[in-house]
Amino acid sequence: RPEAAPWQGRYNERQQFWIAYAQSWCAKVTPEALRSQMTSDEHPPVEFRVNAVLMNNPEFSRDFNCSAGAPMAPVNRCSLW
Repeated sequence: RPEAAPWQGRYNERQQFWIAYAQSWCAKVTPEALRSQMTSDEHPPVEFRVNAVLMNNPEFSRDFNCSAGAPMAPVNRCSLW
């Protein structure tokens, strides 16, 4: 199948996948709601559910050409599988 056209003339199909993943977690949270979540919910705030997942994914770094050691491409990644 043909690759999708660059989004906004800039992002290729693989990059669009990661952008869509991040956008799926978009939320606006008040400080009070965040405090409540941190004390009563075992799930991390959305910021970490996006950034921590992506920064530990070598495919993300490859698709965005992140240099090793960049904030979203740490040298020592956490890998579960």
